[in-house]
Amino acid sequence: MSAGAGGARPAPVEGADPARYEAPGQDDPVLTTVVAAVTFPVLVAAGAAAGLLSATGAGWLTRYWEAGTPAQVLGAVGLVALLGALYGLCRLCAWGTRGVSGGVAFALGFMAVAMVLTMYMPGGDIVLTDHLLHYGYLFGSMVVLAIAVVRGVREGGNPFPAGPPPAPKSDRS
Repeated sequence: MSAGAGGARPAPVEGADPARYEAPGQDDPVLTTVVAAVTFPVLVAAGAAAGLLSATGAGWLTRYWEAGTPAQVLGAVGLVALLGALYGLCRLCAWGTRGVSGGVAFALGFMAVAMVLTMYMPGGDIVLTDHLLHYGYLFGSMVVLAIAVVRGVREGGNPFPAGPPPAPKSDRS
């Protein structure tokens, strides 16, 4: 059983110093604020980098689209894999910050870059064109990020639980 499951901590080992295993300064509000102020801009930048790299990858999904059905199937499978990786990254950001705000910061950086890459320039589209897979990437990434943020971790639990959540405890003894 993990320390985050149901709010219970594992039984202490006899003779062990519990203070040795606690994170230093975890209850200090000033340190928590400073760490959050440094972490969230980094997560926005990480989301922007992920948006740039994945949009370039989504642009390559259509490179051999005219080659026939095998290339189209591989492009669709690549899109699903790309969206799955995006979901996992956003959930891990939420888990790392012990709340949904990390996932929100990652999603904001990602979507800012994705929207810039869909702009139209006089010479043509920047990266993403009006192709079916590119629309699937844009709208799919928005949906995947929204689901990942809504399902974001609360109070430091496991971002990928193995089963249903535990039943709430009743006050009756």
